[in-house]
Amino acid sequence: MARNAKRDDCRTDPWDEATAGIRAARRTHGIPLLPLSLLLLAASPHAAAAQELPSPQDNTALELLRAEGFENSQLMETLSWLTDVSGGRLTNSPSMHASAEWIEGRLADWGIERVWREPWGPFGQGWTNDRAWARIAEPHPAMIRMHLEPWTGETDGVVRGPAVMAAGIATGDDIEQYRGKLQNAFVLLSEPPAIEPPGFEPLAVRHSAEELLQYSWPSRPASRNPAAAIAPERLAEILARRAATDRLREIGLEFFAEEGAAAVLVVGRGARGVIFRNNTYRVYGPRRVAPLPVLTIASEDYGRITRMLDKDVPVVLEAEVANSLNGSPDDPSYNLLAELPGSDKADEVVMLGAHLDGYAYATSATDNAANVAVMMEAMRILKATGVPLRRTVRMALWTGEEQGLYGSEAYVHEHFIDSLTSERKPDFDRLAAYYNLDNGGGAIRAPMVPWDLQPDMQVDSTFRAWTRRLAPELGVDIVAARTGGGSDHMSFMLRGLPGFQFLQDWLDSPALTHHSNMDTYERVVPEDVQKNAVIVASFVMLTANQDALFPRMITIFEE
Repeated sequence: MARNAKRDDCRTDPWDEATAGIRAARRTHGIPLLPLSLLLLAASPHAAAAQELPSPQDNTALELLRAEGFENSQLMETLSWLTDVSGGRLTNSPSMHASAEWIEGRLADWGIERVWREPWGPFGQGWTNDRAWARIAEPHPAMIRMHLEPWTGETDGVVRGPAVMAAGIATGDDIEQYRGKLQNAFVLLSEPPAIEPPGFEPLAVRHSAEELLQYSWPSRPASRNPAAAIAPERLAEILARRAATDRLREIGLEFFAEEGAAAVLVVGRGARGVIFRNNTYRVYGPRRVAPLPVLTIASEDYGRITRMLDKDVPVVLEAEVANSLNGSPDDPSYNLLAELPGSDKADEVVMLGAHLDGYAYATSATDNAANVAVMMEAMRILKATGVPLRRTVRMALWTGEEQGLYGSEAYVHEHFIDSLTSERKPDFDRLAAYYNLDNGGGAIRAPMVPWDLQPDMQVDSTFRAWTRRLAPELGVDIVAARTGGGSDHMSFMLRGLPGFQFLQDWLDSPALTHHSNMDTYERVVPEDVQKNAVIVASFVMLTANQDALFPRMITIFEE
């Protein structure tokens, strides 16, 4: 009933004339029309109460941002440097350090004078794979498509040995059956993968109008605390089982190394040459490197090896893995920050950010170099146009995100609120907003505002007003009542700060690029990311210049 009533209210909205203008503009620009219900949602009566109609000066500033972003874009060149030249940017690796140094120089070239690194940690040592290959040597030679899981070991030069199936280890006793049998062996730890049928659905998709309408309504959980839905004893059981599994894998890998095995092989999720990350050995990382190489093998190659073993055909493999460790297990990492000064409200800050770190399976383009490039381009646009900024604008490029949002959590702890005591620091009430981008390389379709975390509707209604002020060709028509998943904005949101993510078209990220060997420059759509930079710059400028700060948010752990 409430939802229908809201739609009825929108039909009598006093801004219907403006909605008609949006439709007319869409026809003029040849943009496909969305359903009337979507356009009317954008013209919510709440928006009129929270945000006045734009002044000519505001419209001029938005037009300047749009013109600079489309006519003088440097985004794809930035992306090429971050991916093709810098590489995967694993936290604390030479690749990450090189990208940070290049970013510092590029920001300086753009006239952004205040750029600095802010240490956090300890995180641990960086890790680089210098050389890795594997092949079937017998019964018939064939190269194996694979990648190496980070922070795992290396071989002693070129090694040659039998493939040994060891899937199904459930207890420590199961490991003992392999004692004395693993010298130079390649231990297969995964069951043979199921054969994936041909893909009859499109590989890449954009959010439909119907999906956007669905995302614009709140999804209300049974409880604000996700753990409250699970009985304490059941949660303890789940966590204990996970810890036992991790410990068994750790013991197994140490046993295989002591027995002289050459490497461990696990099957990669994905098909048709796509190899996604395998998280089997998450117990190892920057503070403790695994004693053996862990090779994630393409499902087709892994399947071939296991099927030959099932026929009692001996399979001999060869491989060579060489790695470098950078630094020490106690090394800190750092976030990279840059700032544009504000005017009369300079002690208040609008933040925008994305995580700089990635994985070296490819060049981590859609996760997350494309969005780093968007945030850098937004800063360039704001600087180049010289639009007024009442509040200070600060960009943060985080590290350690892939290992657990470490960089952004450390920043929030240091500047805004103590993560142990929940004691608020002076800057807690000076943050206007934090805007994050980490949903692939597709076009932004909506800002995200989790309704169940808001103390009132101020943010939602303001964002709805702002989407009406953006040019129709930018494609932002709604506000999505979602949180946006597990990325760096959650470090802010879960501590009661106004942290927001943007809803983006997934394109082929889940099916092809996310944490895979296919996450490269070619998977980013230039028109999409150019739009994104203009949208982010627009939201940042509007936030910097509005009179009042957004309210602090309700944390999901409050009852």
